[in-house]
Amino acid sequence: MPVLCIVNEKAVLSGMEALLSGWGCAVRTAPSSQAALELLSETRFSPAILLADYHLDSGTGVDAVLRIRKALGVPVPGVIITADHSLEVQREVKSHELSLLRKPLKAAALRAILNQLSMRRQAAAE
Repeated sequence: MPVLCIVNEKAVLSGMEALLSGWGCAVRTAPSSQAALELLSETRFSPAILLADYHLDSGTGVDAVLRIRKALGVPVPGVIITADHSLEVQREVKSHELSLLRKPLKAAALRAILNQLSMRRQAAAE
């Protein structure tokens, strides 16, 4: 499954890439929404799922997912990962039909949500 991961912390980004690759995902990473958009315009990579940290250096993960969806013209499923437990963030994520995972991120929770999104994608394709 092709996954695009947007995280502004290099160590976290490489850890996510290793974890997701270990699960058989085709992973591309970017430290910002702008870098992600450049990656998508320069390659034929078409993500099935977007993973984004909520707090990026410029904007939020929600903003990044929305920009990428607009650029691709497809409502790619997105997962926002955050340590912010505020109701405001929860509402923002939910209002854009995104999934939410809290830090510290548990690998089992990430895997479960990826499986769930993958099954929805397969069902929609049938």
